[in-house]
Amino acid sequence: MSAQFRLEVGSAQHESIDDALRHIESSLEEFGRLEYCPDDLAFKLHLIIEELALNAMTYGGASSVQINITSEPDTITVEISDDGAAFDPLNDAPQPDVNAALEDRAIGGLGIHLVRTLTDDLSYRRDGERNHLTLVTRQTE
Repeated sequence: MSAQFRLEVGSAQHESIDDALRHIESSLEEFGRLEYCPDDLAFKLHLIIEELALNAMTYGGASSVQINITSEPDTITVEISDDGAAFDPLNDAPQPDVNAALEDRAIGGLGIHLVRTLTDDLSYRRDGERNHLTLVTRQTE
């Protein structure tokens, strides 16, 4: 049995990015309760979704971010779409040097690395004027 959860944030719904992030947080808490999501998986989803939505609004200029979550018995699929500038994080984001000393690293750039690390499958497409990033996380016992 699958369950669907949909959330939209952006300038039309919220006055600021902080408001949008609070809305994401409360909505994901609701999703976790409704789907009986284990705490570690809920934490992982929160990190991933917050990172990607914040990047789309802050750096991509998105005014609308749609988040669709589909929960299956063994997987959770998240599709995040936004109306920001075309950006394929799988190919356009620079690879951070995670082995470099902290003082030698550039500021930022770890968000997409974190998303890649926390998901099992990622895909990107540009459809019309929207970016679509699909992430799959397998649920483990």
